[in-house]
Amino acid sequence: MADEEKKTIAAKVSSAKCEGCGGDMFFSPKDQQLRCPNCDSLQGFPINKMQNKHPISEPDEKGNHDKWVAASKTFKCPTCGANVEFNGPFFSGKCEYCECNYVIDTKTLEGTRPDVLIPFAFDEKEAAIRFAKSVKKKFFAPRKFKKAVPESDVRGVYVPCFTFDADTFTRYNGILTKTYTVRDSKGNTHTEVKLIPISGTNSMEHRDYVVESSSHLNGKDIKALLPYHMDDSCLVSSDFIRGYDAEHYADPMEDCYKIAQKEIEAKIKSNILSKYSYSGVKTFNMDVDYSEEMYSYRFLPVYFLTLMYKQKKYIVQVNGQTGKLGGGYPKSALKIALTIALGVIVVAALVVLLFLLAAQAAD
Repeated sequence: MADEEKKTIAAKVSSAKCEGCGGDMFFSPKDQQLRCPNCDSLQGFPINKMQNKHPISEPDEKGNHDKWVAASKTFKCPTCGANVEFNGPFFSGKCEYCECNYVIDTKTLEGTRPDVLIPFAFDEKEAAIRFAKSVKKKFFAPRKFKKAVPESDVRGVYVPCFTFDADTFTRYNGILTKTYTVRDSKGNTHTEVKLIPISGTNSMEHRDYVVESSSHLNGKDIKALLPYHMDDSCLVSSDFIRGYDAEHYADPMEDCYKIAQKEIEAKIKSNILSKYSYSGVKTFNMDVDYSEEMYSYRFLPVYFLTLMYKQKKYIVQVNGQTGKLGGGYPKSALKIALTIALGVIVVAALVVLLFLLAAQAAD
């Protein structure tokens, strides 16, 4: 690590204290307020539901994000006064001495600043209940696992992502192929391939296309948790984060937008080809124009459930807004193998059937 990355940054942190007993207050998904776990007092805070988006051409870069993540951050605990040091992308946590919950002021984060977040809609206990119910409906989950779902450690994390809006206008051309079975005058059959030239235009709107920018999830993980209801987005407030972990982004907006464009163009191609009847694609070219390009840096609520099954650790993800089960749960190797074998048998049976029909037609 370079010397400049080893510097220590003084972080500005805050905590919320109960006016009644002085205890730490945490965000309560059920109440959508701060709750004191000691005396059950509730305390409201301003909630501004809105979308906050920026033109792609105007990235909101402030400071050096990579150096901020790499550097040590220190602060004086607002409760016990101890000097606390931490590293990495997370900007919320607990004091290691008194377990006071703290959140770094998001206005002091370097790099692109967060715009909005979707609040957690239910707590950790409910997340474990929803996981147990959902996994019992998963065919590939082991039968013994579904009968006795192990207890899990639940951790709520606001996962960073970038969402993108764009309108696309696409010009395309190509050659598709269509395979036919033809019978000649003698009753013999053979296959012929017809070339189908195509060309045209396609217009599509893309809204809130999600690309994760987390060091703890990948693209496949986040897609398994979608969709999120983006209309519930709120301006970022430290009070939403109290009691949860929050991670600053891992990949910059520009890199995430390249990923979004690649996936959007695959979606455009699929949309175009779905309008034709064909057997194969010989050539395909398209020229995509983008307009009304916008982005938003937002946090999505995800519960991570860590559990043990047959002496192996699993980390399962649950959508913290809808309760949808993502990936990470145990899967039965036997069920997967049988499903693959069944698929092979079905395909083989269809091939034999087609061969018999062709032979019968030839006779």
